[in-house]
Amino acid sequence: MESKQPYLWPLILIIIGLDMLFTRRSPWMGGVIALLAVGLIAFLLVGAPALGLKTTPNIITERFTEPIGSAESATVDLDLSLYATTIQPLANSTDLVDASLTHAGQVTFSAAGEKNKTISLGYQHPDMTFSITPDARWDIGLTPDLPLDLKLDGGSGSVTANLAGLNLSNFWMDVGSGAVRLTLPAAPEAYQAGVVGGSGSLHLSLEDGAEADLSLETHSGSVELRVGQDASLQIVASTGSGSVRFLLPEDAGVRFEVVESGSGSVSVSNRFEKISGSEAKEGVWQTAGWETAARRIHIIIEDQGSGSITVR
Repeated sequence: MESKQPYLWPLILIIIGLDMLFTRRSPWMGGVIALLAVGLIAFLLVGAPALGLKTTPNIITERFTEPIGSAESATVDLDLSLYATTIQPLANSTDLVDASLTHAGQVTFSAAGEKNKTISLGYQHPDMTFSITPDARWDIGLTPDLPLDLKLDGGSGSVTANLAGLNLSNFWMDVGSGAVRLTLPAAPEAYQAGVVGGSGSLHLSLEDGAEADLSLETHSGSVELRVGQDASLQIVASTGSGSVRFLLPEDAGVRFEVVESGSGSVSVSNRFEKISGSEAKEGVWQTAGWETAARRIHIIIEDQGSGSITVR
């Protein structure tokens, strides 16, 4: 599908904002901005294509699939883009991956191996363009029938990755600048997981019964981490300037440690008792029943930044 008209509304909004800002201070400056705006829009519509600058990219939809075949496990590396992306388990499918991608650039897709397959999906942005692509999105399905070593490299688009039901052996994600909703599964075996936050918000949920060692590094984006019932977790975190909230089951045995606090606040629910540490924001807190709990949640903040930390 090819766009019929250039999408210039973001540029128009910027021009309106500049006009409102400067016209109040200087009427003649508002006139100058208006003239420059007319000239710029005329250039984009008429002159830019002659210079090879695209104002209307071609929007296409491609489908990429790879069957399970004789594979017993798979390594999957997904380099996401600026488009809204949904990732979820496939249902009643013999495919390892099934991706429907609507985009304006160039997708690279490769599959190799037999017993252990390696899947790689990447994206090359189009040449410089002055339009947006509101209809473009990525929908990716992954098999729940094989152990997966899954790596997600987030882009600037929003990501909804509901991985509940997948059999993860390892997981890693770089959040990027888009808003991310991520659900990690209760896999048949305990697994290693790593999440590096970016400037986008992250809502991370762990399914009921999840067993994992999670490494969490946050930056300027806010993070909310919600843990399901009967989870057995160790979470080692370094936090940045964004706020971090841990939402935990009320009846769980939890141990919370702050090794090195920062300038941000630390707020711990009153169901925790502080058992060590002389500094207000450093030490160890525990819930009743931690010592005898069959399944435990252990959270260690190795290094806190300027963002607040809340444990509930």
